[in-house]
Amino acid sequence: VQPRTSLRMRPNPTNGDVSIAWQGDPLKRARLYVYDPAGRTVRSFEWPDNDSEIQLRLEDLPPGLYYVKVVAGGRLVAVEKLVK
Repeated sequence: VQPRTSLRMRPNPTNGDVSIAWQGDPLKRARLYVYDPAGRTVRSFEWPDNDSEIQLRLEDLPPGLYYVKVVAGGRLVAVEKLVK
């Protein structure tokens, strides 16, 4: 049985500052990636081990749709849409 996990982003839509909270098993060796709709990585952040929340500043990104992906231990653990 897979543990339930979730990624919560607030506010979404955002003007630039966004809080991303992880609910699930503690993250280890995790990175968070922000992709544009064409699949290009526009930001990458290290997620500190065992932290359940990370703050991002994205005010310099143009308005639009983005995808936030979290990879931990070499595997994809979450993908969510973010609107700016």
